Amino acid sequence: MATFTSVTFNIIGSPGTSALQEQKVLMIGQKTSAGTASVGLNENIPSDGSANSLFGTKSMLAHMTRSFKELNTKSRLDAYVFNDHASGVAATGSITFNGTATEAGVLTVVVGSERNNSYEISLAVDDASDTLVTSLVAAIEADAFAMVSADDGGVVANPGHNTINFTALNDGSFGNEIPIRVYGSIAGITFSTAPFTGGANDPALTNLFTDITRNTYQTIIFPTGWDTQTLVDELDARFNVSNNVKSGIGFQGVVELAGDLIDEPAYEFNCKSLVFLANRAISWSDKEGGAIVEHPDVITSQVAALRALRLTDDANLTRYLTTTAPKDQFGGAHLATLPYANTLMPLLPVPKISDFYTDDDLDGLTDSGFSYVLPNGARNAMVMGDFVTNYLTDNAGNPDDSWKYLNTVDAEMVIREFFFNNYKSRFAQTRLTGGDLVIGRDMVNAGSIRAFSISLYKNLADLGIVESGDEAVADFDENLSIEVSVREGSATIYMAPLLVGQLRLVIGTIQVKFSS
Repeated sequence: MATFTSVTFNIIGSPGTSALQEQKVLMIGQKTSAGTASVGLNENIPSDGSANSLFGTKSMLAHMTRSFKELNTKSRLDAYVFNDHASGVAATGSITFNGTATEAGVLTVVVGSERNNSYEISLAVDDASDTLVTSLVAAIEADAFAMVSADDGGVVANPGHNTINFTALNDGSFGNEIPIRVYGSIAGITFSTAPFTGGANDPALTNLFTDITRNTYQTIIFPTGWDTQTLVDELDARFNVSNNVKSGIGFQGVVELAGDLIDEPAYEFNCKSLVFLANRAISWSDKEGGAIVEHPDVITSQVAALRALRLTDDANLTRYLTTTAPKDQFGGAHLATLPYANTLMPLLPVPKISDFYTDDDLDGLTDSGFSYVLPNGARNAMVMGDFVTNYLTDNAGNPDDSWKYLNTVDAEMVIREFFFNNYKSRFAQTRLTGGDLVIGRDMVNAGSIRAFSISLYKNLADLGIVESGDEAVADFDENLSIEVSVREGSATIYMAPLLVGQLRLVIGTIQVKFSS
């Protein structure tokens, strides 16, 4: 009888490079009573429009979610949902119209969003302002996505009552930032606006970050007017943690004059992972609210959507980026070092020059830790500015630009997570020795850890995150310190990767010269 030799080959995985975590965004806000979502953390909000039923179509969260999803359906979006506070007060605003039209014409009234809540009201000759008020109330009540309810003040029963009153549909400070605009003119008709005020008592944040303590969010959208210190405390606590990577960037809007922001210590949180998005405050007879006629929470939602999209693997970015470099047209970790400046914000209206911050204002805002979106050079679209964090000084109070730019923080977070994930993967089950390695045994020593670290550095260099080339690698190697203790089973590593920066300033001299 024939004899067969027994042979066994096991199949094992191939060692490779570990990727970064998927982009996760946390949106925080209030629903209305029409919303079916439970209070607390709601994970993985769909992109099919069901947020309208989850949060209530006219709610704060629905406005934010629709705007986010219009730009980004690839990145995961979670929402932490609040009801209005039991003692919440809704903000109110108004427009007063006077006179009788002596010519036919059209007024465009915006209450909430120039893009989504604009109402064109037509008047014929001899139409009184009462007609304008009743028509505007009807238009707002017919708007499925209105931020407000409207009241004609009893104009039918009391002709000549020509003030239309608005009430925010969510209680609290959200309503205080609803913009009002009136565009156009009709002979014989005058008008004046009164800003939204009085919104008070935001939801209590007691359990907010306790409920998400196990989750990592690279982006957190925090409502304008809510307690910033609560957000800062959480961001600071997450920046460096043991045996995990949980850091992320918090975005919060603010509607103020540049001078008030620059000179106001209340906005100096000195947080390396907080981004304030500034919008100039306007209070004139025909306009109230931010110069960019959109609610600041919707603006931050759009910025967060595009940041997450930029960092999401294979997301198509050609529509939004100015660069034509072929390898930068799709998202991923490599976009951490590509400047935010001149990234298109296609859903925002372009403000009038007279309404917006001046160039000196913008320079002062950047130096004081505030970011912004602004009109492009042709003033036909809005783009991101040079995004900065709210970090200004070191612990001793000395000026420190180490964490000034969001790109720097993004890049450092990518580097940290890349090394963390790959160290976790490679060294999950291995021996540590102070001697030579034995082929076929899972073992490491200081030399092999060094070699592995250098290979990871080269991978990051290929992505444009750190500097590439022989000199850069040699610098990384020279500044890489690895100390191992076989007794303790520990490896202590210090490294200083050479970051890729952003081109922000070009200075040149042109001399007048004539041929002889």
